[in-house]
Amino acid sequence: MVVRTLWDDVPVYFHNVYAPVIAHSRASFFDDLPRDFEDGSIHFVGGDFNLPLDDHLDAARARPDHNAGKAECIAWLTALGVMDAWRMHHPTDRVYSGPGRSNRLDYLFVDHAVLAQTYSRSSYTLSSFAGDHMEHTVVLSSEQRDPDRSYWRLPRELLKNPQVVSAIKAEANLLLEDMCSDDSQNHGAKWYGWLKRVKKRLQVSHRHHVDSMKYTLNSLKMKWLTSRRAFEMGHVDAQAVKAARQSLDTARSEYRQFHLDQQFDFHANVNERGSSHFFRRPKGIKVPLSSLTIDNVTTTDPTEVKAGFTAHWKSIMTTPRDQPLLNRARRRAIIQTIKRRLTADQRQTLDSPLTADELCGALKSMNPNKSPGPDGWPAAFFQVAPEVFSKILLKVFNYQLTQHGQLLLQQRRSAVALLFKAGDRGNPGNYRPITLMWCRNGAGNGFHSLKDFFTRQGTWPTKTAFVNRLSSNNPAAQVQLLASGEMGFAAPERAGTVYSHLTNIFDQIIRTFAIRAGTALPHVAITSHPFQTVVKDQVIPFELWPMNFLSQIAYHAPSDGKPHPVKSPSRSEQSAISKYVRLIRKTCRLSPPVHGDVWFRLLFKMLPVNSRLYYLQPQQPDVICCVYGDCDAVENYLHAFHTCHHNA
Repeated sequence: MVVRTLWDDVPVYFHNVYAPVIAHSRASFFDDLPRDFEDGSIHFVGGDFNLPLDDHLDAARARPDHNAGKAECIAWLTALGVMDAWRMHHPTDRVYSGPGRSNRLDYLFVDHAVLAQTYSRSSYTLSSFAGDHMEHTVVLSSEQRDPDRSYWRLPRELLKNPQVVSAIKAEANLLLEDMCSDDSQNHGAKWYGWLKRVKKRLQVSHRHHVDSMKYTLNSLKMKWLTSRRAFEMGHVDAQAVKAARQSLDTARSEYRQFHLDQQFDFHANVNERGSSHFFRRPKGIKVPLSSLTIDNVTTTDPTEVKAGFTAHWKSIMTTPRDQPLLNRARRRAIIQTIKRRLTADQRQTLDSPLTADELCGALKSMNPNKSPGPDGWPAAFFQVAPEVFSKILLKVFNYQLTQHGQLLLQQRRSAVALLFKAGDRGNPGNYRPITLMWCRNGAGNGFHSLKDFFTRQGTWPTKTAFVNRLSSNNPAAQVQLLASGEMGFAAPERAGTVYSHLTNIFDQIIRTFAIRAGTALPHVAITSHPFQTVVKDQVIPFELWPMNFLSQIAYHAPSDGKPHPVKSPSRSEQSAISKYVRLIRKTCRLSPPVHGDVWFRLLFKMLPVNSRLYYLQPQQPDVICCVYGDCDAVENYLHAFHTCHHNA
């Protein structure tokens, strides 16, 4: 099929190709395709060519029928002046898009001049239309923009590899020895160069880690195909073919079981709890910053948009160089309000130079699961050898302090993620950076329920006491000079609204239980769980037992012989059931998480409808009936979701 259009008087042709599956028909098919078009016309060609154009990169195993029609196809593409956009920018990658994932049969060819001027990106992805081919996408853009690559982050799974950990320790020790051998060296440059080298090695190691299982499966598959070919030629017996096939099936089952275990752990720890992940919003859509509005003047130039947003938020997030001089009188007034003074020992401790032991203690106490900064190195990396890294960082800090008066550039960089509030998207002031919310600071202070806000006397706090407690130990809290001349906490953002909301909830609770306002509520001591065990030489209650410990002592029931819940006459085979479940999972991701979870449980007959309580009928005959009193029907899935008149 050929579609013709015009771009500013330039003829443009879109060719949709579906080549014959039968090998001997391809040559005549490509010979008969049109080649005579206007001079200067632009062509785009795409479709299923049913042959790999590169035997080495586009096919897992070369076959003689792959050459049928290839010369005629290449001659036709050359006459149109088009090129393979994906292969041009992925010259050594292997992606098999055809059924069975053994060949790349789906191509998109773009006019060579258009490709050189407008190429943005291209990719192969799994089909979202339930087809057996992969989707192929090529994006062309007339706007030159920087590639929106995210910051590199150290993959956490590498730190679970003992060989990687030992290599990091060895490299860190060598770096420390080199730094200690000559104090006149540029320790900052050495540290930065060492991180770059280690980063490259870890990236290579991670690629090998990701590709190792796929490479193993591909090697076993090639051995099986080779043995089968040798059996057909009489070189090996059937036992060798069977052994090769068994090795391939075993590796596939282990690979599949590994991913199933990962999915189960995630589902059991996240999806099965009423957590923020379960009630998360549907996946949002990223809207690019395509315009900038300053002083009622709007521009769409990408360079000006980037510079305008950067300048606006740089002025907010950094200290200006031309800031006004320090107001010494105001500083003196603030200092005079401080009643407590430092002791001589405290002054000496604060004035003493930074030590490696202090850095080591700080590294050990950091949360290893926190996201890293733009450099990509999380705290878990430095916790591999905190004693060594603390000495290295101390040398870097002292060198930068004495020689340059500031830290390294990569240590001073930060990234600001903007969240749109309302109004014009081109106005930089209509965004806010990601910050800690008040509730997270409250939870960090130990406020997990209403009773945590009570005073020592067991009463609900006043607004002033509430604000003070919310600001205590809050890293985002600000201080101010009060009207009385004393220092005090400034009210956190929306603290008044939060206090009013929680006060209304507390008033509703005490009214429900007929408790007089102002009554002191007694503190109920929380008893520890009777089940305890020793984990890493510490007594741990049941609610804090690690998951792997529970898995070891849990009862592993035998496999159930019942049919699969989604099995039907049209889905009797396991392959059809697995394909249907995969499609359902993809569909459930499009709806809000709660709706998708209910739908998924409905398909697997996991919802607690009353018809499942039939065994209680001898004691309660109507236990299987609908929960609505005026409806006497049996509450099964069909009734609960469709036929009950209360659903109208």
